[in-house]
Amino acid sequence: MILGSITIRLAIPGLWLLLWLGTTVHVRAQVPLYTRELHIQHNGSGSSLKITLPTLSSSYSLAFPSGQGASGSVLSNDGTGNLSWTSALSSIGSSGSSNYIPMFTSSSTVANSSMYQNGTSVGLGNTVPGARLHVTIDSAAKKGLIIRGAALASANLLELQDNTGASVFQVSSNGDLSRIRNVSYTWPTALPAVASTNGTQLGEAVASVNSSGTISWRQLTVASATLDFPITATRTSSDLTITVNGAATGDMVVVGVPNAAVLINSCYTGWVSADNTVTVRFNNYDNAEKNPASATFKVTVIK
Repeated sequence: MILGSITIRLAIPGLWLLLWLGTTVHVRAQVPLYTRELHIQHNGSGSSLKITLPTLSSSYSLAFPSGQGASGSVLSNDGTGNLSWTSALSSIGSSGSSNYIPMFTSSSTVANSSMYQNGTSVGLGNTVPGARLHVTIDSAAKKGLIIRGAALASANLLELQDNTGASVFQVSSNGDLSRIRNVSYTWPTALPAVASTNGTQLGEAVASVNSSGTISWRQLTVASATLDFPITATRTSSDLTITVNGAATGDMVVVGVPNAAVLINSCYTGWVSADNTVTVRFNNYDNAEKNPASATFKVTVIK
């Protein structure tokens, strides 16, 4: 008894093949020499399945697996035409807002990240980026940017370039601010030395740059004291001292004179009179004696 049949009809007449499969199903096929369409119809009537080949630029072969895959599996190609059953991708739940760059909040869920883009700019922590990349820090204790170099790194940690690709600002691998406005610099490798009492170190310094861009510390320090000069006779002078640790004879001295101590036809000068000692002299050039007001004087010592 024949329970059913599957008829495969092809568009080119004249070649028929009748196959009997057991006692229950038969396939009747009209096989063309060349065709792009294959119709499969149950019992030769009713609805049918049509398989259409695409336009091919070259021939290729597909080898189907020998068994039926598990439920939900899909066919995967190894790139040479060998097909196999593989597990289908699991679905991923998602929710989010327009223009936010998504992130995985779990292994199967996607939602908004803190990154926002408007098509031309990206904001991190803000939705109104004012630059190609705009970072807004949301905590006073949070760092804005960390760049950690690799071991034995030689490339710059940070580099800014102009429109031609020329570097105009650099932070080298050892942390030197090595280029500013396309000018190269070499920085000191240590801080100024601690102030000494033997007249060699002032404990402070300012950066001095030579014509090759090498930066060195120029020792400099400022000290202050309240000086109350005595009544000074005409065409004479009076001396008082200020202690400046590290000062040595021959160092340069600049005296800062308070306005209250300024008198007509007089002036103040200063010099290192001994190690750690700056002498400030009040010079009276007037025809009358002078009595400067007590005031706080500042002296700057530069080596």
